[in-house]
Amino acid sequence: MTPYRLLISLIIFLLINGLFTCGQTIRFVSQDSTAINNAKVLVTNDNNQMIAIVYSTGTGELDYEFKTFTKYNLKVTHSLFQAREIKVSFSTKEIKVYKLDRLTENLDQILISAKKSIIKKGDTTIINIKKFALPTDKNLKQVISRIPGMEINKNGDITYQGKKITDLLINGRKLFDQDYNRAIDFINSKKAVELKVIEKYNDYHGFKEKIANSNAIDVVYEGENLYTSQVAAGIGTQNMKTAQYSHIVATKLLSNYTRGTYANVGTINYSSTTNNSPRKNPCFIKLSKIKNIINL
Repeated sequence: MTPYRLLISLIIFLLINGLFTCGQTIRFVSQDSTAINNAKVLVTNDNNQMIAIVYSTGTGELDYEFKTFTKYNLKVTHSLFQAREIKVSFSTKEIKVYKLDRLTENLDQILISAKKSIIKKGDTTIINIKKFALPTDKNLKQVISRIPGMEINKNGDITYQGKKITDLLINGRKLFDQDYNRAIDFINSKKAVELKVIEKYNDYHGFKEKIANSNAIDVVYEGENLYTSQVAAGIGTQNMKTAQYSHIVATKLLSNYTRGTYANVGTINYSSTTNNSPRKNPCFIKLSKIKNIINL
């Protein structure tokens, strides 16, 4: 093949490839055609298998390139607009534009969707967790990451609409101090029915004044009793083994959260009140959090 024909073939290939893979995206706007930023979109294929979770940019466009002649299902949520499900496919390079409806205000309540997946009453936002959960979810953290306006950073700290969550409650009981970010990795979400985001939360009983910078999440489960636990083990080198155990019990009379870490780390320095000599392969058990609350 001559260089000229090779160049022509390459140009044709690039044009075809661009037609099928580039330029297809979606833009979300309000009813007055204003671009909607930070709309959260769950993208699934025609078999309802998740492909990606993406967000709209400042122009309202999704930061995602859709392929032509492929069917997609989109579940769109936003803290200021009603949720919407969209079936879409592309046959040419284009930007499809969809309009979202703003929330309906009714006294002190804000209805996020017709099914009332999120309702705001005064200082409390009630979230129907089942509307955002998937059958494959392994813990509460995965569900929280899909709720509009709710984000989790790399340290496990939760924010809701930009406000940091300082407390995590289970069925109205405070089991954690400032360490909930570790607990959300193993709290089971299967029987959770709703999340309550409580602004200006105050856990000092008997004092009515609310704390301005304190915000809490209350995870409400079916029934009055909850038990959830998780055990994990990992083996690194020959002389280094770790294991973790966590559990939560919450009943009318007893609330307990325990997180234990076992580490066998080969030769380490051992200290006590009687000696400071090295030990070989000791078992080092650390209960980093034990809290029991008796409610009488």
